[in-house]
Amino acid sequence: KDMPHPLTGGPITTWYEPTETWGSKFGKVSSGYEECRADGVALYLSTFEECLEILLPGRKEVWDDIVYGMWLQTTFSGLTGLKYYSPETQEWGQAHVCASFALLQVLIEAGNGMIKIEETTKDGKPYMYYHLDRTQIHTTGKKAIGEFLRKLQIYKSLGEVEEGTKFFEGYTKVNEDFLRYRTIVLENKTPDWVELQHDFKRTDDGNVEYVKFEESFEGIIKSQVYHYRDTFEDVYAVWSLYKDHFKYKASQ
Repeated sequence: KDMPHPLTGGPITTWYEPTETWGSKFGKVSSGYEECRADGVALYLSTFEECLEILLPGRKEVWDDIVYGMWLQTTFSGLTGLKYYSPETQEWGQAHVCASFALLQVLIEAGNGMIKIEETTKDGKPYMYYHLDRTQIHTTGKKAIGEFLRKLQIYKSLGEVEEGTKFFEGYTKVNEDFLRYRTIVLENKTPDWVELQHDFKRTDDGNVEYVKFEESFEGIIKSQVYHYRDTFEDVYAVWSLYKDHFKYKASQ
């Protein structure tokens, strides 16, 4: 009980009661907060050669490119993910995108020009180019993400809801500039991907034959029918097992 607060140096005044959990204590902010912590840890650990040696042994020549691609994809998702933000309710529709946006804001706040968003025009309408200075990943980026993660972890570990929520939401708030970027993102939105899966079948002579379906909505339906050729009871059992994962989309 004599341990000082890691951030303030003062006494620790918050903690988890026996009946409390992370989710129940932090409520609606917990999902985005935890996604942000997880993605931030991934970015931070990617700057250590020991981690890369475990995940990509013997491929040192591509480490820098893979780390750059990881940092670029994660933070760029925070920009393109603005389509999931609602200005009316000031809420994010996806926790993972909210997390990416927070990490993007951390690197913008870090300064040194590590992140640059260039507004321009393309095909007669507003457009943007996103720039991430890869030479600063191991310096500016690593330091900023490390300090951010330290605070996220401390607030979570101490159950410090008020300060933790205030801290996290400060990085998920969408200002006027990013509301403008959101409009550009929506104007340049591309159709969502719809995946079509082909299949294989064994012929009467024992060979394996590739089964291909037409790249259309009709082809997708036919492929699903082909994939699930069992009885209704068997297919229904599989659907019942996973139906809750698709509840939101099914209601749209």
